[in-house]
Amino acid sequence: MGKMQKFTIVPMLMAGMIVFNGCGSKGAIKHDQHPPTEIDRYISETRKLVNFSEEKVEVVFHRAGSYQEYAKNVNQKKFKYGDGRTDVKDVAVLMDRSFGENGGNGIEIDARTVPGSSEYPNVYIVHDEIDDGELSAQAKAYLKKNTLTEVLIHFIRNHFLGQRADSPSGKYLFIELKIPKPYWHLNHSPLTPKQQQYIEIIIWKLRETIESEIGSGVAGESVRRHIGFASFNLFALEYAHEIALRNDQSGFQYNFIAATNRGLLGYLANTIGSREINYLNSELTRKIVSHTWLTGIWFDPAGINRIAETFNGINDQRKSPLDLYISTYKLKRESYLKRLRKGMATDDNGKAVKLNNVRGLIFDIQAWKE
Repeated sequence: MGKMQKFTIVPMLMAGMIVFNGCGSKGAIKHDQHPPTEIDRYISETRKLVNFSEEKVEVVFHRAGSYQEYAKNVNQKKFKYGDGRTDVKDVAVLMDRSFGENGGNGIEIDARTVPGSSEYPNVYIVHDEIDDGELSAQAKAYLKKNTLTEVLIHFIRNHFLGQRADSPSGKYLFIELKIPKPYWHLNHSPLTPKQQQYIEIIIWKLRETIESEIGSGVAGESVRRHIGFASFNLFALEYAHEIALRNDQSGFQYNFIAATNRGLLGYLANTIGSREINYLNSELTRKIVSHTWLTGIWFDPAGINRIAETFNGINDQRKSPLDLYISTYKLKRESYLKRLRKGMATDDNGKAVKLNNVRGLIFDIQAWKE
């Protein structure tokens, strides 16, 4: 490879990793800006570029509604958990704020387990992997209070479900299933037994908690209808659906996170830069079309070209269209809107065609200036 090729490909790869990998928050709403007002502005501006499926647009908060106060890496020695301004907070605290003063309809959280650990047998709400051999006292204290069980109990006991399972005022928990793909792979592979066990533990903990708090049957399903799974890994969602049905746990939502279809830039970032994300090629698209159990797609405009053509095309081929959720936080507002505008299609008469069936927007909240 010549010097010029290296100088071209390396910056492209770095740019791709920044755009597609991780959870960048250039477009995060600052907490001191009164988030509900800023969210209404986003909805109003987005409405000009897409067709929402309902008049009431769902508002979902990434990382429980505060990416700086959410537990990212509990293995760090400097991990700080408590009531201080820059400390990591309990998910219950973030949930109350998101559903209360910030007016959200849902929060997204990350599920982690510690395979083979007798000390940490539960499912924990943490972004990164947990190494139980390197945990500080504060990290241990955080994990004890922030299991999936404790978070779901808080959700149920604070009546965030609303009056009925289909109530428009009800709140939702979205649990991200985090299963990486093998190194150097473009997309994910069928799950290993260890990865299957991760899914099984999550389903079991949900069932155990719901039946303990509410009961089984119709009452249990009313809770499950307010719980959704989200993942970049379609195999993970498929297995979660299989295990849920095998255990009479119907009602969950299943949302596929589409990362990128952006040509060479997306391909390089996907294959070399990240084991988490996926590349939305024709093979993956066919699977999305054929999986009737799938309920939604999440995506960020930063990663997707031909937005309207891509997702309208998928829904046109399905008997039951997927609810679409758009992430707003990876790009600054102007760039986010520009990508949506550029992503509109055109019909045979040259008229602009908007993205259809958008159910909600996903936001990040910035608690303090970095």
